[in-house]
Amino acid sequence: MTFASLLVFTGTRADYGIMRPLLALLADEAIETSLLVSGTHLSPQHGMTADEIERDGHRVQARIPVLDDSMQDAGTSPLAHSIGVGVQRYADELRARRPSIALVLGDRFEAFAFAVACHIERIPVAHLHGGEVTAGAIDDGFRHSISKFASLHLVASEEFRQRLLRLGEHPATVHTVGALGLDSLRAELEHLPATADRQQILLAYHPATAADEPPAATIERLVTAARETGRPILATGPNADPGGDEIRAVLQRHADSGHLDFVESLGSVLFVRSLNTSAVMIGNSSAGIIEAPFAGVATVNVGVRQLGRPRASSVLDSDADAPNLSALIERAAATRPPRLGDTPYGNGHASVAALHALLDPSAWAAPTKHFYDGAGGMNGAAA
Repeated sequence: MTFASLLVFTGTRADYGIMRPLLALLADEAIETSLLVSGTHLSPQHGMTADEIERDGHRVQARIPVLDDSMQDAGTSPLAHSIGVGVQRYADELRARRPSIALVLGDRFEAFAFAVACHIERIPVAHLHGGEVTAGAIDDGFRHSISKFASLHLVASEEFRQRLLRLGEHPATVHTVGALGLDSLRAELEHLPATADRQQILLAYHPATAADEPPAATIERLVTAARETGRPILATGPNADPGGDEIRAVLQRHADSGHLDFVESLGSVLFVRSLNTSAVMIGNSSAGIIEAPFAGVATVNVGVRQLGRPRASSVLDSDADAPNLSALIERAAATRPPRLGDTPYGNGHASVAALHALLDPSAWAAPTKHFYDGAGGMNGAAA
């Protein structure tokens, strides 16, 4: 197997921010790299972050819209509609351009649709952040399905590697590299002095799509608890999952009343700088589990969306309706986790290891991939 071209899929500000260090390393390689940009990147409501990608100098092969919130008004599931549209449009693009390999991150429905299209068009897929569990979101099913479509796995911890082996992936194709998002943090924070007097609360809450957490009521409770501390609040916008508009409406109402600052998308660099000046991060974003502890910021993780992810000791879990939520936020804000220290997700040097595996043909599964049943089983790495 030879690699002449790589197509990188990105559907959200989050996955792009995580992949930025790897994309920078790929720019120095002989393999031609371009991006397929989709999902909320193309939504003005979510900050039109596709423009940030082009400002960073990356080659965008195609912008493919798949979101259509009007489907909900017509009685159709927006997610199901977007997945169907995405599979068709992504497959058309793959058939026209025929990249050698593709790279996709995570567990979003857009990423799932892209992986399905790659499987149909027989484009080998490398998958970042497989093997993880987030029991409070329907993303689990998308993530594990992408892993079964993928021929190369770049995982964030040994725990996740072992889970993929139990899913029938060949050991030679599953590589523990760490969380790439920590690389971006390290690159930025090494040039930013630690803020001594941190007061701000950074709030990021997304719909818990596999749990009974009413979005509007939950975010209202979070804002109320945060306001009770008397600290300034910076809130970022939710993702495009069902219930996101309800969350956004509550945040906008509080912003209009002067209770908090609301920014739809901070972007990769501004997010790091905002985290660096925050005393605590609250909500249910994976950033509170993975990135915040590495940045030396404690987290109050609310609800079950991130249930199943390993935690640093600086992550405190709570229900949204806990009577002492504001006190818990204050308790977390008073702590100072080690900055740029080791975490369950590595220490910010994942991109080089990911690049090495990505460009090594022997690290990938053979073109015809099968379930691996252990010694003597199928699904060997490519020769």
